Amino acid sequence: MQSDIKLDGVYLVLEGDYLKFRGHDLMLDRQARRGPENPSGPRRALVHDHNDGLTINYGSDYPGGVTVNNGKIINPILEGRIRATDTFKAESGLDVKGGMTVKGSAGFDGRITAKDIRLYDLGLETSSTGGSSGGPLSGINLPGRLNPSRPTSIAPRSLVEVIKEMAEKIKDLEREVQRLRNA
Repeated sequence: MQSDIKLDGVYLVLEGDYLKFRGHDLMLDRQARRGPENPSGPRRALVHDHNDGLTINYGSDYPGGVTVNNGKIINPILEGRIRATDTFKAESGLDVKGGMTVKGSAGFDGRITAKDIRLYDLGLETSSTGGSSGGPLSGINLPGRLNPSRPTSIAPRSLVEVIKEMAEKIKDLEREVQRLRNA
């Protein structure tokens, strides 16, 4: 296709198979759409940055952020904090390296695979155990010793089930102690 530049009413039409821009900042700016947060600063929409990367909303020049409707991101690497203001859904699995903290409620359908699962701040008397970092940890371990070198899958269970099972184990231990005393 031959390239051409046309004026069509309020549009500037660029025709061609490719658009080549020989610059590092592409700025989209309309004064009437600016908010009071940044009335006069630059508006760098796309920037070929100093690390040979492509940055959207360089320098956070658009205080309203970037909105992607019905977007698809392939093979992303997310750095820094991730925040979801609504339900976060991982359709084909979620792999979290390091720690994960859930504030509020969490529901799990299916199985949970983990090296270590602990429940904290339940308002229950718990014993302190040494953590891998050397500091004390207070919490309840889900049943079974989870081997860090071999991740274990466990089905989600209610805390009531776990406490009932622990109470039965305590009764068994008390019976064994009594048997040993009588021997």
